[in-house]
Amino acid sequence: AQVLGRILGYRNIITTDVGGTSFDVGLVVDGEAQFSELATFDQYELTLPIIDVATVGAGGGSIAWIEPDTGVLRVGPRSAGAEPGPACYGLGGMAATVTDANLILGRINPEYFLGGRRRLNPQCAYDAVQQLAVQLDLSVEETAMGIVDVADAHMADLVRKATVERGFDPRDFVLLAFGGAGPMHAAAYGPAAGCHRIVVPALASEFSAFGIAGSDARVVEELSSPMTAPFDTAAITSILEELERRARVRLTSSGIEKDRSEFRRYVTIRYRGQAHSVETLVPEGTVDDESLPRLLENFRLAYEQKFGRGTTYERAELQAITFRVHGLGRLHPPELSRQAPGVPDASAALTAERPVYFRQAGGSVPTPIYRADHLRAGNRFLGPAIVQAVDTTIVIHPGQQAEIDSFLNVIIDPAGGDDRDGCS
Repeated sequence: AQVLGRILGYRNIITTDVGGTSFDVGLVVDGEAQFSELATFDQYELTLPIIDVATVGAGGGSIAWIEPDTGVLRVGPRSAGAEPGPACYGLGGMAATVTDANLILGRINPEYFLGGRRRLNPQCAYDAVQQLAVQLDLSVEETAMGIVDVADAHMADLVRKATVERGFDPRDFVLLAFGGAGPMHAAAYGPAAGCHRIVVPALASEFSAFGIAGSDARVVEELSSPMTAPFDTAAITSILEELERRARVRLTSSGIEKDRSEFRRYVTIRYRGQAHSVETLVPEGTVDDESLPRLLENFRLAYEQKFGRGTTYERAELQAITFRVHGLGRLHPPELSRQAPGVPDASAALTAERPVYFRQAGGSVPTPIYRADHLRAGNRFLGPAIVQAVDTTIVIHPGQQAEIDSFLNVIIDPAGGDDRDGCS
């Protein structure tokens, strides 16, 4: 997402990945992926910097069920997995899943799953969802819509937790939807979470591989050396210079050219007596009496970003705990081919029309079906619409607008192209 953001000019990105078993959310803020200093594996917590990704059990294979005590429809976290998979796979799965529900709603073409290499069984999906419909006293279509609604609500809730609860406004972000099922649900969970622009990459289902190919090398050197304000600026400069020297040696030994190396310096600061510190960017150059106020202002901004405006207490003593230098080796990112913008008319990619169920429409409505490989840069069309690719399906809801950019990414405007501000 970081690499694609640089190419497209997006600095704030919400990354959303919907696969078969999970829904994963991460953030790119001001062009940089967000990291967590604590990793949890099973019940064990490790002080290990990792990319900060939040996950819930909501994906194409998530199983729908009815809570015995309340009679409420639930989705996940149990999954049908790859085998036997959703009921519509015809491999013995009996439980209704999100994929089965999407098939019943007409959003998936049973003849074109995996580009036609696997034919789905609509009757198996219908039978699985019908078992729930009888218990809920609803039609099969209403039950299928309910399953998708619950899954979408789980996804929107996690996006809000990853943004609003951390002090970020989703309206300031582009929402990137990838994975096999992300493009099918993003036009629902994106607007529900408050984001006004959705990007479905042309490589949506291969996006993890694209990420590996485009990732930079990163080394981290750190030192815990607690000190209390007033800070010894000479000591801070000495520590950071030594950490940067170590990081530079590691990058050089890995074959990273000097002119492709970048270094970012951080110090974790907290108010005295607090348990949690806030990672704070150190301004470039020597830390001295002139630059120290900028460092402390960075801490104030980072603290209020995390805990809310007005939460800082200027008279409290500050403590610097850990000093850290990130060494980045900028590798050569993958090159994406660009198309010259063409005409808005997308009729050349229109291959069929079929009934698709939408909550906004109150039922099934005739919906144009577009072939992803026939769309061209500059094409534009209104929802409801379905874009079929070999490895994913993109759903555009009624009232929304889709446009194909010069890299063949699909840009969805939930407001339908009116004057409403998008994400930046």
